[in-house]
Amino acid sequence: MDTKTLFDLDDLSVKELLTALENTTSVNASAAIHMILILLDRMNSSIEDLQRKNEELQQGQSASTHGRRGRKRKDFYLGKTLIDDDYLIYLVDKGFYTLKQLEEEVGAGKNQLRNRYRRAKKR
Repeated sequence: MDTKTLFDLDDLSVKELLTALENTTSVNASAAIHMILILLDRMNSSIEDLQRKNEELQQGQSASTHGRRGRKRKDFYLGKTLIDDDYLIYLVDKGFYTLKQLEEEVGAGKNQLRNRYRRAKKR
């Protein structure tokens, strides 16, 4: 540890930094403060990552608690407008598009919009 400069501390692992801090006789005060700052920065970034992952998991669970299973619903756009269930029913029922034309227009797979339209009409 004696040969490491303050700039090389960034390359050390957390375990190595903690070991160096425990052996305080070989570390001067400024190096110890720098090591503590590096450890705090690493802990802060790992906490932020865990919080972000936790939020993503909670959002995924909230979607699954509503009874949705299977694949995630793909979003389709007609121009810049998102085609949700109400807009899909409007386009087809008013005769602006047939389901086949709409699937070709937005690049949907076979029967994707047809099945979505059928389920939306049931509701």
